[in-house]
Amino acid sequence: MYRWGACDSEVLGAMPGDNLVADSTKRTTRAITIDAGVHDVWPWLAQIGEHRGGFYSYSLLERAVGADIHNAATIHPEWQQLEVGDTIWLASRYGPAARQIVAELEPER
Repeated sequence: MYRWGACDSEVLGAMPGDNLVADSTKRTTRAITIDAGVHDVWPWLAQIGEHRGGFYSYSLLERAVGADIHNAATIHPEWQQLEVGDTIWLASRYGPAARQIVAELEPER
């Protein structure tokens, strides 16, 4: 589960943001190949999160564990502005431990 879809070189190689995470922290590297250009994929990534575009995953299971996830089927302009310091909620009902903070951002990368 911690490396779903990722090959050895992706799991073992350096990734952007690695310097922001302590070496002792458990890491997850998941991968998927998308046959589309970055300009087509970026808007979907920019709107990820609870109370936003969801995680394009199994929303029934996510709601079963208390996350209010509803996956978007279209790009929403109101969710396209993402800035360093913004919160991406995984499941807000669990408080700060269930969020990620945008630490670095390079649109369309």
